[in-house]
Amino acid sequence: DLAVWGEAEFMLTCEQMAETQSNFGDAKTRQRLLQKLQSGSCLNVLVFGGSVTVGTRHRGTYPSDAFPARLKLWLDVRYPCPGTHKVTPLAAGGKGTMFHVDVVQRLAQNKDPVLMQAD
Repeated sequence: DLAVWGEAEFMLTCEQMAETQSNFGDAKTRQRLLQKLQSGSCLNVLVFGGSVTVGTRHRGTYPSDAFPARLKLWLDVRYPCPGTHKVTPLAAGGKGTMFHVDVVQRLAQNKDPVLMQAD
């Protein structure tokens, strides 16, 4: 999204995008999420993952470059709301997504979408 990120260090090609896996969830959840965004409501998102979600790279950890921070920036720019979108990472290096699955029901109350990094 050039309007949000500007020129990126690298771009995914169409061939690379075709190789990705997507899970769009069920239609009711997706519709509810889109309605909230289109109405200008703020989202409260819980993001699950491992070291990549934390922002770990080969030379350190960079939370401001990690997926949760980038998602929040994208939501704030593309779908402004009266307050601010909240994106909470539930991630730990070396744990992976499945480590967090046991706490989904407890922590996902009053949250909108749940996004998981695939390990």
